[in-house]
Amino acid sequence: MNQRPIASIILSLALLASFQADAAQETLVGKVSNFKVVPGYFDPPHETQMKSQLVGAEAQPQAGGKVVVKEARLLTFKETGEREMQIEAPECIYDQGLRTVSSPGPLRVQTADGKFRIEGVGFRWQQTNTSLLISNRVHTWVHPDVLKERSASLAPANMPTMDEGIEITSDTFEFTQSRLGTYRGNMNVKGPKLAISGDRLEIEVPLAERQLQTVTAKENVVIDYADLHGKGGKAVYSTTTGLMELTEDPTWRAGEREGGGDHITMDATNRVFRVDGKAHMKLPSGALGTSGLLGAVETNALAASPSSLEVSCGNYEIRTNQAVFSDAVRAINRAGEEDRGKLSCGMLYLAFMGTNNLQSMTAEKDVSIEQADRGFKASKAVFTASTAELELTGDPSWYAGDRSGKGDVIRVNRQRDEMLVLQNAYLRLPAQQLGQAFSRKTDADKPASPSELAGFAEVFSQEYILTLTNASFSGVRIEHPQVRWASETMQIDFPPGGGRADRLLAQNDVTFQFSDEGGQTVRGTGDKAVYRSFLLDGKTNETLYLTGRPARLQTTNTMGENSIFVVDLLTGKVGVPGRYRLKGDAPPGAEKFELPKTRFLK
Repeated sequence: MNQRPIASIILSLALLASFQADAAQETLVGKVSNFKVVPGYFDPPHETQMKSQLVGAEAQPQAGGKVVVKEARLLTFKETGEREMQIEAPECIYDQGLRTVSSPGPLRVQTADGKFRIEGVGFRWQQTNTSLLISNRVHTWVHPDVLKERSASLAPANMPTMDEGIEITSDTFEFTQSRLGTYRGNMNVKGPKLAISGDRLEIEVPLAERQLQTVTAKENVVIDYADLHGKGGKAVYSTTTGLMELTEDPTWRAGEREGGGDHITMDATNRVFRVDGKAHMKLPSGALGTSGLLGAVETNALAASPSSLEVSCGNYEIRTNQAVFSDAVRAINRAGEEDRGKLSCGMLYLAFMGTNNLQSMTAEKDVSIEQADRGFKASKAVFTASTAELELTGDPSWYAGDRSGKGDVIRVNRQRDEMLVLQNAYLRLPAQQLGQAFSRKTDADKPASPSELAGFAEVFSQEYILTLTNASFSGVRIEHPQVRWASETMQIDFPPGGGRADRLLAQNDVTFQFSDEGGQTVRGTGDKAVYRSFLLDGKTNETLYLTGRPARLQTTNTMGENSIFVVDLLTGKVGVPGRYRLKGDAPPGAEKFELPKTRFLK
């Protein structure tokens, strides 16, 4: 009689009984072929469904209730009886008392459909809590079908399926009853447009739903997602939404741009990148064309220094053709250690042509722009890159050194260094910049002191244009401490280095009035008035030419009409060439008359 089949049956029954009854195990001797045992069953009402099954080509009992199984396969099942997972090893040790299966050698684990597979060296399977530990050289493959089966309610309609799966390597792997798989040590994930490294990775092993839901990396995480590189303490990738979330002091880099915040969300499929909480970004100022908005006049030192734009705000979102910065936005353009320009606002919008060519920049809510000693304030500012033009609306104002102004609309062209102020336009500047004689009250041959030059002139007009050397006004009225002007148009020329005006041209319905502290006045009307300031023999000369049909010049006791009057503003003398008409104290036939000795024009 053949004893081996009988021995095999006796051994299998003994092993099965030992697991089901958790009874003491007797030591058995002899090999068993086609080994099979059921380590345990589910609790009621599924008590007839086995949790797992261990099978092998050959089994050899060992001391202490252990069995060496060759060509072993450990199968796990769901409560419904469907196969869940399979573990294969050339050889393993089955401990009947501890209800474990282990081996120092290689193994392979895969789901029932074969779309999730793990290989490694050295493992231990614990039946009581359904846990698996792989101790060395872990290598995992996730089939693309596991990533394609997205939830229709969560995935965007235009999100493409993934044509490649992902691959995971690490030192160790642990799987628990919660179906949470944890990779530790030298962890790396590679997938389509995705690479993750760190000290720890957690995934929900796709058993029941056959779908990998999330990949969570922790501790010293480094990711490369499409063209974005990120670092942080934790990264969560969702296969259902295609989103990567990076937290715990996260930072990012894309080309020459970099930044960070409290929370970073990356959507490579739709090319959306968002940073929330203490958000900041740094980039070369030329990368967004911002030098035209927040730049400064270049010097050799500034041109040679690295230039960058640093932005801080509550949050920002960057897409292929636009970027939006919100909540207390601050932008600083730096050349080396020097600030070249500052911008603050509530919201900042950037629009691009292509992927990196700035089309426009729109700032809203309490907009402030500062550049050296000049700046702007408004409710809204729009910068157009193609024309290098900045338009400010919503009670806009400006300042440049000791000059300032406002209007309903302000337009600045950076290429031409030109500013246009429209509707209810206003300009304020030091009085002496409209002419030294207009502000002096001392003797003509004595220089005026700084205190005597104090005071400001105010210019009211329909609109005006300012450049570095010129100011043009329409529908203008000037309130000066000693002079009042009004005309349809006016142009004021300043020397290239700034300072006092050297020419003023007023045309069409020109009126002016000079006054002194004693109440003496000179009034003039005409079609055209030209003021000039020039040096002659080392002295400053200031002359006013008044023309008209006729032009009129009136003092307290003299009134004249002529086609032209020439007024020396420093001496108070008036030239009246050609045919003229005088009334008052001037002698008949005089070609010149001197203004009153009060010298209110000094």
